[in-house]
Amino acid sequence: MSAAQQTDIVSVVQDAVVLALSFDMALASATANRPEEEPALKRNLWLTIARHIVHQHPSQDQARLHLLLTHDSLNATIATAC
Repeated sequence: MSAAQQTDIVSVVQDAVVLALSFDMALASATANRPEEEPALKRNLWLTIARHIVHQHPSQDQARLHLLLTHDSLNATIATAC
């Protein structure tokens, strides 16, 4: 697979997660979990979901972030960033 094709696939998956966030959190989560062989992409997709939750649901931030922190990819990202 060429670099351009890989970039196109990453872009499509990111767009799919963003679109799914507008109507179905379960679909967004399932889509974010799909790239098993791309841990960096998976991590970025989960960060996209976390940002969406924080911005769209500020009154429920702590409860929702607690749920997100239980996801291994996001948890590893936060640990690496600290």
